[in-house]
Amino acid sequence: MPWIGCDVRSLAADLGVSDRQLRRRCRDAVGMAPKELHRMLRFQGFLALAQHALASGRTPAANGLAVLAADAGYTDQAHLSHECRRLTGVTPRVFLDETMRSCGCGHDHAASYAPILRHRTDVRSLQARSAVPA
Repeated sequence: MPWIGCDVRSLAADLGVSDRQLRRRCRDAVGMAPKELHRMLRFQGFLALAQHALASGRTPAANGLAVLAADAGYTDQAHLSHECRRLTGVTPRVFLDETMRSCGCGHDHAASYAPILRHRTDVRSLQARSAVPA
């Protein structure tokens, strides 16, 4: 998921397959390599956070793009900017402005962002529980 940083080698080891086998299986299943899939999922996480903010009557980057980038799983704002330009052709600010213009009219996007954000909450609560000393 977008919020969980993971490299392909450790994922392959966790699954008990080789790096090459993981790449092959991922390409067969979803049409792209694991890292490409992770990039797409992370960007979908960014979009889910933006849509959730709009649905809640807030501006997506009200706390700054750096905070939004970190919340979406990017290492920093520059990382988000690079990925956003690569995937959409525009900067995150332009992308969010266009999103606010086209999706800020009150229609509900909960079906697209709720499952992603729900999983994020589940992951964070599991991480918090595992960080508490026994």
